[in-house]
Amino acid sequence: MTKTLDIVCNACAMGKGDCFCGKDWTIAELPHIPDCDYCQGDYTVKVAEYDAQTFGGFWAYMCKYHYLLNAKYAELGVGKGQRLVVTK
Repeated sequence: MTKTLDIVCNACAMGKGDCFCGKDWTIAELPHIPDCDYCQGDYTVKVAEYDAQTFGGFWAYMCKYHYLLNAKYAELGVGKGQRLVVTK
């Protein structure tokens, strides 16, 4: 017996990649923007602008500088990274 995993959109609950809800998956809405994980030891800690996958495979909150240095993918999207914005 083989199991199949359906990909389901969190916004509209459509499956099998049939999502037409128009949600922008390059943006992540948060109530509070965290600090950059890479700036934690620095004297000037910057606010993160991105949540993205690194070359090491783990995910991190990054300022623009550290995103350009450490992000595995140059583009944003599902499984790659998102730009962080504050929810209204």
